[in-house]
Amino acid sequence: PGTEASVAESDRSRAAQRRTTATLFLPPEELKKLENAANNEAVDPANDADAGADDAPPIRKKVPLLRRIVMSQAFESVFCMGILLNCTTMGVEAHQQVRPSFSEDFVRLLGILEHVFTAAFTIEFCLRLKVYGYEEYIPTSSERRSNFMDACLVLFTGILFTWIIPLVTWWAGTGTDGEFLQMLSVLRAARLARLIRVVQRVPVFREAWMLVRGLSDSARTLFW
Repeated sequence: PGTEASVAESDRSRAAQRRTTATLFLPPEELKKLENAANNEAVDPANDADAGADDAPPIRKKVPLLRRIVMSQAFESVFCMGILLNCTTMGVEAHQQVRPSFSEDFVRLLGILEHVFTAAFTIEFCLRLKVYGYEEYIPTSSERRSNFMDACLVLFTGILFTWIIPLVTWWAGTGTDGEFLQMLSVLRAARLARLIRVVQRVPVFREAWMLVRGLSDSARTLFW
């Protein structure tokens, strides 16, 4: 190690001597330029910054707050719980239409909850559309087909059947008789398909969903 250090030192000294010898034959203007360049290089803070750039920790890109909220597991869990509660209220409403057994106040509460769930799912859809963009709802893959189906359920069984059609019938003065309400309830029952999303994305049901998919794939293989 001592011999290698001495050889390196001698190489550096010989290079310095060659530079000194070369400067003797330069004109004064070129010599002054070399001195100024050497001084600037010695005091240039950019060199120190570049030298320490490799040692600096990597800069983490700040994720927007809205994106962090929408991509969080808590956001997913809250709306999956809302889907379960909405399916429960729809079942109670269907039971009331087949066999009336609840008071008018409770039936009115079910109607209010239907509007609350529709508003909540509409807000969820708008937030996801803002964060992910419309590309995630183009059905080109299995995940995007699921998003597309979920968006259709929100737009048609929620906004259309809960707000737009009743508002149009009220504005036209045609009224909402029992058969019409029953038809809307049947159409809104398609919202039960959103339970697939709950089974897919909630960790509690994920293993059960994987088991069901494995059994279905195995059945297709057996009957091939």
